[in-house]
Formats: sequence, structure tokens, C-alpha cells
Amino acid sequence: MIHVKREDTIGPYWRSYEPFLDENSSNLQGKPTLITRGIFKGYSMPIGGIGEELNFRIRVPFRWDGVTKPWFVAISSTLTAGEGIGDKYKFQFEWASTDVGYTIPDSAIETLTDEITVLDSSSFFSTIIAFEVCADCLVSGQNMQGKLTRIAASEPQVSNEIAVWHWCTRWKMDRLGTDSIQGYEG
Repeated sequence: MIHVKREDTIGPYWRSYEPFLDENSSNLQGKPTLITRGIFKGYSMPIGGIGEELNFRIRVPFRWDGVTKPWFVAISSTLTAGEGIGDKYKFQFEWASTDVGYTIPDSAIETLTDEITVLDSSSFFSTIIAFEVCADCLVSGQNMQGKLTRIAASEPQVSNEIAVWHWCTRWKMDRLGTDSIQGYEG
């Protein structure tokens, strides 16, 4: 009889993890503004005013392959009908990370942008914004924090605020976990 270990039978796969949204900072300032559409709840995002960002944190998954660039993605939409086909809006995602035994950085490690072109002028037409994160500065188990902000886009820009409804991170996995009881590698 041949015995095969479970980890030898699992191939690489992609997995989504929802980062924790720091709602306290939003709720204390009352911005960005919480909005509702039917049973959906999200945030109305004007162009980069102070405090008009969403702050996230997540622990880098232990099963991440350690090489493939992960993604931060969010569902966004226009809020009103009549935005021009071809109008644009843009988001910026800044992030930093650190592991136990290292100094927490005082600035972003990477700043990424994604510009969306409106293809449907219907109100609440949704689109995915996506940011591919550099894998070189990440270690499984470490803390990763990010900030999502709407910034000025190329002309012509949409004339209203944009909504952000949902967010997640995407990681390519190829292992079962870590041997460390604290969850840190290295």
C-alpha cells in the first residue's frame, strides 16, 4: 500500500481573504460616508479629502506560496445615472507590512493606482478595482496594512462620488500552514 501525505496531493490554488476594515476611524469622523443601496452597504468616496479613505489590515496567510503577487480588489460603482461613457475615476492603494522582530515602517512600502473608464452610464453600475501587490516585501504570518483613497483621474473625470461596496485580498496558496505555534516563519 502506498501512503500519500495530504500536502503532496494539493496543488496550487487561489483563495480570497477579507481584510479587516478599521470602521472606527470612519465612524468617528463620519467619513467616508456610509451609504445603502437596497441591502448593500458601502462607502461614498469623494476625491481624496483628509480622512476620506478606508483603512485595512490583514495577516498574510500562512498558506500563501510566498512568491506569487497577491491582489487587493474592491467592487466600486458610480452613484448616479448620466456619467459620460469614457469618463474616468481612479483609486490609490498604499500598503506596508512588518514581521515580528522588525520596526513598523512609518511610510508605505508601495503605492499602487487603478483608473477605471466608465463603460455604462447607469447609476450603480459596478466595476472591480484591482491592485497587484509586490510579493518581495511580504512574509507569511506578518501584519499587512493598507489605505484605499480615491484620487484625481485623467480627464474627463466622473462628476460625482464613487461607491466602494466590498473588498478582499487574493492569494495563491501552495502549502498547509506553519509549524510555529505563534504563526510566524523564519
